[in-house]
Amino acid sequence: MELLAGARTDAERHDLRRMITGQRWLPVDPAADFESAAIIYAACRSAGFTPGGLTDCMIAALAIRTGSTLLAGDQGFARMALIVALQLDAPESLRASSPGDS
Repeated sequence: MELLAGARTDAERHDLRRMITGQRWLPVDPAADFESAAIIYAACRSAGFTPGGLTDCMIAALAIRTGSTLLAGDQGFARMALIVALQLDAPESLRASSPGDS
């Protein structure tokens, strides 16, 4: 959803759709993932970082539960990975940030 929403043109949206069509989709376990997302949100807040939203926490919860590595270029996920057990593949510049950085 966020990936497609970030497309600036119809051509970009089309290319993104083609790219994600071949990807493996992880099943959501509502009982486990919703609670984990809330716990992740609270842990981040306790560490002085407000996540970008509960959707980001849900994505992190799903990745953590399935042992998946999240590919993201978003500083919010990089900061979250310093607080919770999120395996992240991100540019080195994002991984070096700390929870209290702006």
